[in-house]
Amino acid sequence: ETLNDIAFSNNLTIDDLLEVNPQLNSENSIKQGIIINVPCRQILKNMHALSKSLSAFKQRRGELKFVGDEDKVYQDENDEVIDIKARDQRPAERIIEDFMVVANEQVATFLEEYNIATYRIHDRPLEMKINEFMKFLELLGIHYPGKMDRENISSKDCQKLLEYLQDEKMFKMLNRKLLRSMQKARYSTENIGHFGIASPRYTHFTSPIRRFDDTLNHTSISYILEDYTLQEDFMKSWKAYLTTICDYISEQERNSEKCEYAVDDMLKSYYMEKHIG
Repeated sequence: ETLNDIAFSNNLTIDDLLEVNPQLNSENSIKQGIIINVPCRQILKNMHALSKSLSAFKQRRGELKFVGDEDKVYQDENDEVIDIKARDQRPAERIIEDFMVVANEQVATFLEEYNIATYRIHDRPLEMKINEFMKFLELLGIHYPGKMDRENISSKDCQKLLEYLQDEKMFKMLNRKLLRSMQKARYSTENIGHFGIASPRYTHFTSPIRRFDDTLNHTSISYILEDYTLQEDFMKSWKAYLTTICDYISEQERNSEKCEYAVDDMLKSYYMEKHIG
C-alpha cells in the first residue's frame, strides 16, 4: 500500500495521516511491516459531515420523517421489567442509517442491471385514506392551505403537510395517524420505488444476519461475481424463485411485526401491574 491508498480508503488526506504518524515522511511509498495509526476521530467527523449532507439530500427529494414512538424496555437480571422509556435516535445511529440507505440504493441499482433485484417497495397512500385524514383535520379545526393531488399524491406533498402540522399541539398524534394512512412496504421483483424515503429504487442489503431479503441480495451478488450470468437458464430460474419468495417474506414480515407488538404489549402490562391504583 501507499500513503495515498490508505488516505483514500479512509476518506482522509495524506496530511491527516502524517499529523498522527510523525515517523512517516511525505514520500508516498511505505515499507512493509510499518504500523500506521489512523485518526479515527477525523474519520468520524467526516462521516458526520457526510451524513448531514445525505440527510439534506433526502429531505430535498421528499423523504418523510415521521416522529417515532418506539419504546425501549429495561429489564433486570431476572428479566423483570424495571423501566420503559422512549427510544432516542442519537447521531451515531443517524450516520449509520444515512449510509445504509445509500448502500441499499446502490445495490438495487447494481442488481437491476442483471434483472435479479428484489426491491423494497412502498406504494403511495390510497386516495380514500388521504381524504379520511384531511377530513379528520377539518373536524379538529385544522385547515391545510396547501394544494395536493390526492389521487396521485407525492412524497413532497406529504412532506409539506407534515411540516405544516409541526406547530400543532397534537402533532405527535397527527403524525402517527398520517403514518397509519400510508400503505405497508413490501418486497417485490417489480420496482415502483419507495414512497416513504422518496427513493426511485431501494432494497434491503445491509442486514443479512436478520433479514432474508438481504441474504437473497448477497446471494445474487455472489452469483454475479462467480459469472453465473453466462448461464441464462440458471438466471431465469433464480429470477422466478425471487418472484415467489418476495410474497412469502413480505407475509412473514407482517407476522413478525404482529408478534413484536404483542410482546411489547405484554411487557408493558407486566410493568403497569406494579402501578395499579
